[in-house]
Amino acid sequence: MTVTARRDLVSPAVRNAIRSLATDLTVRIVAELWQDHGFASIPPDELRYQDSGQRRTEFMVYAEGVDWSDQNQVRRALLVFEDFIRASRNPDEQGTPRWVEDIRVRLERDGFALDKEGRITWSNPPVLVRDLSTLSDASRITIELELIWRDLTTDPQGTIGAAPPSTLAFSAADASCGGHRGEDRSQGSDSGAKPPP
Repeated sequence: MTVTARRDLVSPAVRNAIRSLATDLTVRIVAELWQDHGFASIPPDELRYQDSGQRRTEFMVYAEGVDWSDQNQVRRALLVFEDFIRASRNPDEQGTPRWVEDIRVRLERDGFALDKEGRITWSNPPVLVRDLSTLSDASRITIELELIWRDLTTDPQGTIGAAPPSTLAFSAADASCGGHRGEDRSQGSDSGAKPPP
């Protein structure tokens, strides 16, 4: 059985750079930028961050509630970051401000790209590997297949290409039929050859 540790998809370096933008916004705007994308603040007594800056602290009561290893939460958090960048840019300023370039470099190190309009995209989406060979509970298998299906719709090459031969193959043809038709293809092919004993 392979155990893969979950890692943060967005580094503290990127989060710190975005947090620094909060100092130029009001506390209300900082909270609204997070809330606009469905994030809730954690209780203040659970906050592990200490800062005399009220705006940076407000940023952190939301940021610490994000599971930075969860792709769906990270996608939403990146939308929040885009909004922070847009809210902080001076429309009259010519060229790319130094702080935007700093954020762009930090994002690139994490596998993201920041375009001229301030949109953040994955330049190297994380590869997810799921070994289903150890699952025996039907409900858990169904859940894992749903997760594969979700990943297949957002990153087909990464999902299909990441599967080692001993795992369940879930092809694009299976996906186009509505999913859940995956079969173990590690034992031979459709050519009629018999699998080894």
